[in-house]
Amino acid sequence: TRTALYGEAMAFLGLMMLVLLVVATVFATWITPYDYDAPTDYANLYAKPSLAHPFGCDELGRDLLTRLLVGGRYSLMVALISVAIGIVAGMVIGALCGFFGKVVDNVLMRFMDIIMAIPGMMLAICVSVALGSGVWQTALAISVGTIPIIARQLRGSTLLVNSQEYIEAARTFGESSGKIILTVSEADAAMYQQKKMHQGSTAF
Repeated sequence: TRTALYGEAMAFLGLMMLVLLVVATVFATWITPYDYDAPTDYANLYAKPSLAHPFGCDELGRDLLTRLLVGGRYSLMVALISVAIGIVAGMVIGALCGFFGKVVDNVLMRFMDIIMAIPGMMLAICVSVALGSGVWQTALAISVGTIPIIARQLRGSTLLVNSQEYIEAARTFGESSGKIILTVSEADAAMYQQKKMHQGSTAF
Protein backbone atom coordinates (compact mmCIF):
# COMPACT_ATOMS: atom_id res chain seq x y z
CA THR A 1 0.00 0.00 0.00
CA ARG A 2 0.95 3.65 -0.29
CA THR A 3 1.37 3.99 3.49
CA ALA A 4 3.71 1.00 3.65
CA LEU A 5 5.77 2.28 0.72
CA TYR A 6 5.99 5.71 2.34
CA GLY A 7 7.13 4.14 5.61
CA GLU A 8 9.80 2.09 3.85
CA ALA A 9 10.98 5.13 1.89
CA MET A 10 11.28 7.22 5.06
CA ALA A 11 13.11 4.40 6.84
CA PHE A 12 15.52 4.08 3.90
CA LEU A 13 16.03 7.84 3.85
CA GLY A 14 16.79 7.82 7.58
CA LEU A 15 19.25 4.96 7.10
CA MET A 16 21.04 6.81 4.29
CA MET A 17 21.28 9.96 6.40
CA LEU A 18 22.71 7.93 9.29
CA VAL A 19 25.26 6.24 7.02
CA LEU A 20 26.23 9.62 5.56
CA LEU A 21 26.78 11.10 9.02
CA VAL A 22 28.85 8.12 10.17
CA VAL A 23 31.02 8.19 7.01
CA ALA A 24 31.48 11.96 7.32
CA THR A 25 32.62 11.73 10.95
CA VAL A 26 34.95 8.78 10.33
CA PHE A 27 36.64 10.41 7.33
CA ALA A 28 36.51 13.96 8.70
CA THR A 29 40.23 14.60 8.23
CA TRP A 30 39.95 13.77 4.52
CA ILE A 31 36.77 15.78 3.95
CA THR A 32 38.00 19.11 5.31
CA PRO A 33 41.51 20.49 4.85
CA TYR A 34 41.57 22.36 8.17
CA ASP A 35 42.90 21.38 11.57
CA TYR A 36 40.17 21.15 14.19
CA ASP A 37 42.55 22.52 16.84
CA ALA A 38 44.33 25.08 14.67
CA PRO A 39 45.90 28.16 16.25
CA THR A 40 43.99 31.42 16.28
CA ASP A 41 43.34 32.78 12.79
CA TYR A 42 42.65 36.49 13.27
CA ALA A 43 41.65 36.90 9.63
CA ASN A 44 38.67 34.54 10.05
CA LEU A 45 37.31 35.46 13.48
CA TYR A 46 33.53 34.86 13.38
CA ALA A 47 33.73 34.43 9.61
CA LYS A 48 30.36 33.93 7.92
CA PRO A 49 29.57 30.76 5.91
CA SER A 50 31.35 30.69 2.56
CA LEU A 51 32.72 28.21 0.04
CA ALA A 52 35.96 27.98 2.00
CA HIS A 53 34.13 27.63 5.33
CA PRO A 54 30.60 26.24 4.72
CA PHE A 55 29.60 26.58 8.39
CA GLY A 56 31.71 29.67 9.08
CA CYS A 57 34.34 30.02 11.81
CA ASP A 58 34.26 30.35 15.58
CA GLU A 59 35.64 33.03 17.87
CA LEU A 60 39.20 31.80 17.26
CA GLY A 61 38.89 31.57 13.47
CA ARG A 62 38.68 27.77 13.40
CA ASP A 63 36.52 26.05 10.78
CA LEU A 64 33.22 24.99 12.38
CA LEU A 65 32.52 22.17 9.92
CA THR A 66 35.83 20.54 10.79
CA ARG A 67 35.21 20.83 14.51
CA LEU A 68 31.68 19.49 14.09
CA LEU A 69 32.82 16.41 12.15
CA VAL A 70 35.73 15.64 14.50
CA GLY A 71 33.47 16.12 17.50
CA GLY A 72 30.96 13.74 15.91
CA ARG A 73 33.71 11.14 15.61
CA TYR A 74 34.36 11.22 19.34
CA SER A 75 30.61 11.16 20.06
CA LEU A 76 30.27 8.08 17.87
CA MET A 77 33.16 6.36 19.65
CA VAL A 78 31.69 7.13 23.06
CA ALA A 79 28.27 5.83 21.97
CA LEU A 80 29.62 2.54 20.60
CA ILE A 81 31.88 1.89 23.58
CA SER A 82 29.21 2.75 26.15
CA VAL A 83 26.64 0.50 24.47
CA ALA A 84 29.14 -2.37 24.32
CA ILE A 85 30.07 -1.99 27.99
CA GLY A 86 26.43 -1.76 29.06
CA ILE A 87 25.35 -4.83 27.08
CA VAL A 88 28.28 -7.04 28.13
CA ALA A 89 28.13 -6.10 31.81
CA GLY A 90 24.32 -6.31 31.86
CA MET A 91 24.37 -9.74 30.22
CA VAL A 92 26.91 -11.07 32.69
CA ILE A 93 25.08 -9.75 35.75
CA GLY A 94 21.67 -10.82 34.43
CA ALA A 95 22.87 -14.32 33.59
CA LEU A 96 24.51 -14.77 37.00
CA CYS A 97 21.40 -13.58 38.85
CA GLY A 98 19.03 -15.72 36.84
CA PHE A 99 21.18 -18.83 36.96
CA PHE A 100 22.33 -18.91 40.59
CA GLY A 101 19.45 -16.99 42.21
CA LYS A 102 19.16 -16.70 46.00
CA VAL A 103 22.11 -14.84 47.56
CA VAL A 104 23.80 -13.90 44.27
CA ASP A 105 20.52 -12.64 42.85
CA ASN A 106 19.63 -10.65 45.96
CA VAL A 107 23.04 -9.00 46.32
CA LEU A 108 23.50 -8.05 42.66
CA MET A 109 19.91 -6.93 42.12
CA ARG A 110 19.93 -4.75 45.24
CA PHE A 111 23.09 -3.13 43.94
CA MET A 112 21.35 -2.61 40.57
CA ASP A 113 18.39 -1.05 42.42
CA ILE A 114 20.73 1.42 44.10
CA ILE A 115 22.16 2.46 40.73
CA MET A 116 18.69 2.79 39.20
CA ALA A 117 17.55 4.97 42.11
CA ILE A 118 20.12 7.62 41.15
CA PRO A 119 19.14 9.91 38.22
CA GLY A 120 21.06 8.90 35.11
CA MET A 121 22.56 12.30 34.39
CA MET A 122 23.68 12.80 37.97
CA LEU A 123 25.20 9.32 38.06
CA ALA A 124 27.08 9.90 34.80
CA ILE A 125 28.44 13.24 36.08
CA CYS A 126 29.61 11.71 39.37
CA VAL A 127 31.35 8.80 37.65
CA SER A 128 32.90 11.14 35.09
CA VAL A 129 34.26 13.41 37.84
CA ALA A 130 35.69 10.41 39.69
CA LEU A 131 37.33 8.87 36.60
CA GLY A 132 38.45 12.04 34.86
CA SER A 133 38.17 13.13 31.24
CA GLY A 134 38.73 10.92 28.22
CA VAL A 135 36.83 8.80 25.70
CA TRP A 136 36.90 5.60 27.76
CA GLN A 137 36.09 7.40 31.00
CA THR A 138 33.12 9.18 29.41
CA ALA A 139 31.84 5.97 27.82
CA LEU A 140 32.07 4.14 31.14
CA ALA A 141 30.27 6.95 32.93
CA ILE A 142 27.40 6.82 30.44
CA SER A 143 27.19 3.01 30.40
CA VAL A 144 26.82 2.69 34.19
CA GLY A 145 23.22 3.88 34.03
CA THR A 146 22.26 1.36 31.32
CA ILE A 147 23.74 -1.73 33.01
CA PRO A 148 20.87 -2.22 35.55
CA ILE A 149 18.21 -1.96 32.84
CA ILE A 150 19.83 -4.59 30.64
CA ALA A 151 20.67 -6.77 33.66
CA ARG A 152 17.02 -6.83 34.77
CA GLN A 153 15.78 -7.71 31.30
CA LEU A 154 18.36 -10.45 30.85
CA ARG A 155 17.67 -11.78 34.35
CA GLY A 156 14.03 -12.33 33.43
CA SER A 157 15.01 -14.09 30.22
CA THR A 158 17.52 -16.23 32.09
CA LEU A 159 14.89 -17.32 34.60
CA LEU A 160 12.71 -18.50 31.71
CA VAL A 161 15.53 -20.31 29.91
CA ASN A 162 16.92 -21.75 33.15
CA SER A 163 13.73 -23.75 33.67
CA GLN A 164 13.86 -25.39 30.25
CA GLU A 165 14.36 -29.14 29.96
CA TYR A 166 17.65 -28.96 28.09
CA ILE A 167 19.19 -26.95 30.94
CA GLU A 168 18.01 -29.57 33.44
CA ALA A 169 19.44 -32.26 31.18
CA ALA A 170 22.78 -30.45 31.06
CA ARG A 171 22.90 -30.37 34.85
CA THR A 172 22.04 -34.07 34.98
CA PHE A 173 24.89 -34.95 32.64
CA GLY A 174 27.32 -32.96 34.79
CA GLU A 175 27.96 -29.95 32.56
CA SER A 176 29.87 -27.16 34.29
CA SER A 177 28.05 -24.06 35.50
CA GLY A 178 30.18 -21.85 33.27
CA LYS A 179 29.20 -23.74 30.11
CA ILE A 180 25.52 -23.68 31.06
CA ILE A 181 25.66 -19.93 31.80
CA LEU A 182 27.28 -19.36 28.41
CA THR A 183 24.47 -21.31 26.74
CA VAL A 184 21.85 -19.38 28.68
CA SER A 185 23.55 -16.09 27.80
CA GLU A 186 23.49 -16.95 24.10
CA ALA A 187 19.76 -17.66 24.32
CA ASP A 188 19.28 -14.43 26.27
CA ALA A 189 21.19 -12.47 23.64
CA ALA A 190 18.95 -13.82 20.88
CA MET A 191 15.80 -13.01 22.85
CA TYR A 192 17.08 -9.55 23.77
CA GLN A 193 18.08 -8.79 20.18
CA GLN A 194 14.68 -9.92 18.91
CA LYS A 195 12.95 -7.73 21.46
CA LYS A 196 15.01 -4.65 20.62
CA MET A 197 14.48 -5.18 16.88
CA HIS A 198 10.73 -5.30 17.49
CA GLN A 199 10.92 -2.10 19.54
CA GLY A 200 12.93 -0.45 16.76
CA SER A 201 10.37 -1.35 14.09
CA THR A 202 7.59 -0.06 16.35
CA ALA A 203 9.44 3.24 16.85
CA PHE A 204 9.80 3.67 13.07
